[in-house]
Amino acid sequence: MRGRICGYTAKAGVKMAVAVVMGMTLASCGAIEIDNQARREGEPSESSSESEVGTPTKGNDGRMLQPEGHEGLWFETEPADPWERYVWLSQKYVGDPVVLGQLEEGDAAAPFVGEPDICSDSVVERMGELGFEEEPGMNEEQIYSCDFSVRVVPESVFPANVSVDMFRFSDDWNAPKTNIKLGPFSEELMRTTSDTGDDLSCVALASVPKSDMKTLVSNDMGYRSDGFHDACRRAYLSYWIFKNIGLLGEGK
Repeated sequence: MRGRICGYTAKAGVKMAVAVVMGMTLASCGAIEIDNQARREGEPSESSSESEVGTPTKGNDGRMLQPEGHEGLWFETEPADPWERYVWLSQKYVGDPVVLGQLEEGDAAAPFVGEPDICSDSVVERMGELGFEEEPGMNEEQIYSCDFSVRVVPESVFPANVSVDMFRFSDDWNAPKTNIKLGPFSEELMRTTSDTGDDLSCVALASVPKSDMKTLVSNDMGYRSDGFHDACRRAYLSYWIFKNIGLLGEGK
């Protein structure tokens, strides 16, 4: 049995505060217990985000070559930066669409019933193979999240947290662009949610195939963050990790 966050924790409190700043009114949360198997046994659907993209191949010199049809960030050789390295590792899944379950009644709050299960077994398995550990996510009337932790430095006491959050916003909701140049499509993807300057104030605006929900990707390093630009860079790279494993479609 695995519960999802219903109520206040430090991380959940920050996410909820960000949501309020962005114009959402969060309903009080009922007691929702989530069984992993029950939550993930919805009718499976194949993500279509990579349906027309080839699989990567290795050149004679060992470089990982960008496959036909793939657009965006790509590393041919292993980067020294740890977050870029996670992107490089995730590239092996490009062209192999992930299979998502469907959230059913009892799995999530009512607005998310019928939505793709962004924390399906295949997503968790692929993230685990990259070194990420699944953490309890949020299950509210307007937020449904899939959260992971990772120790970028193995001996670090506190892990970094990356998450994909599906939000139910009003139709006219929008978040200002950061206009920070980080790589392919970054000026369109990266958005600011508040002027607090913390890690959750810079996110990547994404989408999940077969869903109309707004989807945000964040990367929280807490007190180890080097500021807003660093938070944007890590959120940007986290977007490509989730994109490469097949969870995300194009940004919205």
